[in-house]
Amino acid sequence: DLQGFISSLYDALMAERKLLDSRISQIGISMDFINAVGGERFSEPMITRLPDDMYCKLSDVAVSGAKSLGDIYTDARAHITAFENPEYAFPVGVAMDARAFMKGDYTYRKIFSLMKGECAAGADGKEAPVEGQPDMVPFTGGKAAIIMCRDSDGDIRENYRKLAGFIEREGLKVLSDVYSLSLVNMTDPSDTRRYFKYIFAAVE
Repeated sequence: DLQGFISSLYDALMAERKLLDSRISQIGISMDFINAVGGERFSEPMITRLPDDMYCKLSDVAVSGAKSLGDIYTDARAHITAFENPEYAFPVGVAMDARAFMKGDYTYRKIFSLMKGECAAGADGKEAPVEGQPDMVPFTGGKAAIIMCRDSDGDIRENYRKLAGFIEREGLKVLSDVYSLSLVNMTDPSDTRRYFKYIFAAVE
């Protein structure tokens, strides 16, 4: 009947709207992050400032010695599907232990989603879990060492080494895990290199 047809059409449009809203949110967070850290066209390490209204929602990596996305497929799937709307899990990345990273060990220890919203900082003003929510770690607008690469720029470990070398030369102290965040390349749709990766850590 007509009422049933209109009702089903309404439900379909609302589902499309929900999907569109989540994708707009994903793109908005990505653009806000890019703008906050200084753009997307740099390939050498630099100092920037992290956004002060974003945070990481973290999940543990259960696989020992994971160093590729293939190694953490099951963990990543569990992280994404834990969201009421899996679209909101993106943009997503991995976190590595800073001490191990500086020694050349790039093992993934966490999976994270970059999120935006009010999020209390630690009492000392540095990175710290949100009280009562240990899986959520805020950025606090602090200083960070960062490097950007594309997904077809070759072995990502070369960029890891560049960032570690920069941190060491500049005499910086790492205050957080080292994060590797994947963002869709929105600035050049014709570019076959589909992702930017931002590798960064809070420093002082």
